[in-house]
Amino acid sequence: MKILLADDEKLIAITLGDALLEAGHAVTVVHDGKEALQAIHDNNFDVIITDIRMPHADGYSVLETVKKIHPQTHVILITTFATVEDAVNSVKNGA
Repeated sequence: MKILLADDEKLIAITLGDALLEAGHAVTVVHDGKEALQAIHDNNFDVIITDIRMPHADGYSVLETVKKIHPQTHVILITTFATVEDAVNSVKNGA
């Protein structure tokens, strides 16, 4: 699978990225929302894993852009600051 991983926490990105690579996936890692949006415009990913809170563009912006450009792409939102409202909004928007 071709996966985009977007997280500004570099240790999390490296750890998760390495695990996905070991599982045999092609992984692109970026560290802010602007880089994620550029990667989405330049590539077609099967899955996007994105942090909700990142510099330059948040995970919701990434989700919205993905669903407009590549509606078949699956999006997984991750965060250390989750609320029930965040979860409900994410699901309503296609995550």
